[in-house]
Amino acid sequence: MASRPGHIKQTIQVNLPRPRNLKLLSSPEFLELKEEVIEAVHDEAVKAGVDLETLRQSLVGSPCNSILLERDILGMLKDGDYDEGFAVALACKDLRLAGDLARSVGVPMEVGATVENVYRRARARYGDKAGEMIPAKMYEDDTNTPLRFK
Repeated sequence: MASRPGHIKQTIQVNLPRPRNLKLLSSPEFLELKEEVIEAVHDEAVKAGVDLETLRQSLVGSPCNSILLERDILGMLKDGDYDEGFAVALACKDLRLAGDLARSVGVPMEVGATVENVYRRARARYGDKAGEMIPAKMYEDDTNTPLRFK
């Protein structure tokens, strides 16, 4: 739906088989659809004047929910908190272990491999003890664009 009542902005075809198991829900095809939906909802919410906290709460209550949306994103967007409580070195270890496990059972993890590479770059730049959200700072620094609420 569009920000104007009664208008359809976009129809997204979902040609994924049912039942949707864990392997399918972590596939690049599913993640691309999820990203497309989130972007469409975000664009319309901004046009309609919905504030970002309301949008975040809506996404948390939907199938688009994640730990990032629930716990981490507000601290980063409001205060520049990159979650020093969990070191990027540990996040890299966890990502590596998840990738190893996925490969051992034949689950494709293309998106996971990309995330792991981003975390490795951030770890190399900011050190082992930087917080788990430090990749966001890396992109802020690279683009000279702070990701903050106004």
